[in-house]
Amino acid sequence: MDERKITKYQPLFDACDRGDHYLFTFDLPHVRKEDVHVYLKEAQLVIHAETSFQDEDGSEAHLVYDREMSLPLDADLSSIRVAFKDGLLRVYMGKTGGARREIPVY
Repeated sequence: MDERKITKYQPLFDACDRGDHYLFTFDLPHVRKEDVHVYLKEAQLVIHAETSFQDEDGSEAHLVYDREMSLPLDADLSSIRVAFKDGLLRVYMGKTGGARREIPVY
């Protein structure tokens, strides 16, 4: 019998518009860098991480973090940079120059 506790979370996150880029910060406590996976799925940012550790009562705990979020229309998907340190995942993303662009009518 497996005595691991499996807990699923949507990680807490913060989104900031920094003028020329966006910064998304995700809280992933107890996670190692090699256990973090970041994907783009169309205009969605997908975060997935799993980790195991000893709980306070001595049992093994298993955490699964999953979050999908829609990206701003002016996000430059080719400029994504990701950094992870001390349980915080930071996703930097440039802007394309404006979400609104007039299209000529013929």
